[in-house]
Formats: sequence, structure tokens, C-alpha cells
Amino acid sequence: MIMSKTQFFARAAAALFYALTISCTSTKSTDPDYIAQTEAYFQAVDNVDYEAFLALWAPDGEFLVPFLPSQNLIGYDQIATAFKPRFAAAQSAVTTRDIKKIHGAPQTLAKAQFTIDYKNGVRYENDAVILFTYNGDGRLVRLEEWIDPDRFRAAFGDPAPAE
Repeated sequence: MIMSKTQFFARAAAALFYALTISCTSTKSTDPDYIAQTEAYFQAVDNVDYEAFLALWAPDGEFLVPFLPSQNLIGYDQIATAFKPRFAAAQSAVTTRDIKKIHGAPQTLAKAQFTIDYKNGVRYENDAVILFTYNGDGRLVRLEEWIDPDRFRAAFGDPAPAE
């Protein structure tokens, strides 16, 4: 299903609304710094640093792309296997982001723009709304990335449908 930009942003806005309706109590002083963890994610992407990227993930981590379910990855091993060639092929990356802590929850929400240049000459540009969920140790257990699937397909082709 090809989605219009209007549909994409309507769904992303719904996800944002859901995230912001979570309890708005203040953060406990013993909570890990989820903003710093999320910033470390983007720095790993910007630095094309595969090892730093992997260090952020819990063993049971999930990387989910709701509009491209064939890109969903469940568990550290799937994440590591899928991202190794992506990082190896990347030449440079630049992200801009606005990160917000969701109070009362081990989560952050980021609005981001990615520009990744690959060694084969492909340039991938996309906007994203990303919900990061952390465990008690501050490691990623779930990342939900809402992107424009048409931009993904323009850079990488049409991924195989989910089974």
C-alpha cells in the first residue's frame, strides 16, 4: 500500500498524540537519562559507528517500522545482522532531531530528519517520528520509527512484504 504524505503525517501525529497522553508526572531522580541515551543513538548514526549503535540495545530489543513491516527486527541478533551492512555501506550521515522525554515512562519521542550518503552514490533522505522505549538499565528495548515509506522505496527499492 502506497501512502500519501498526508496519510503518513496523520498517522505519525496520532502516534505522537498517543505518546504524549502517557502520564505527565515528573521524572524520578534515579531514572536513567533517556534524553542522553536517545542522543547517543543519533550520534552513532551521525558518526556511522556500528559498535556504538549496537551498545545501545538490550538483548530483547525490537526495531519496528510500522509502515514497512518487512523491516521489523526482533532481538539483538536480528538488529545486529540487519544493520551491519547498512553501516558498512554508509559513507556519511547527518541527522537533525528534537528529542522530548515522556514523563513517567522510560521513553523519549524524537522528530528527526535523516540524510545518509552511501558509498554506492545513493542518498537517503527521510523524516521520522521515533518512539524510543528503554529498560531499567537505560538500554533500548523498543524503537518504533514512523517514516515516509515512499522515500525509503525511492532509495532502496520495494522491500519484500512481511510474512
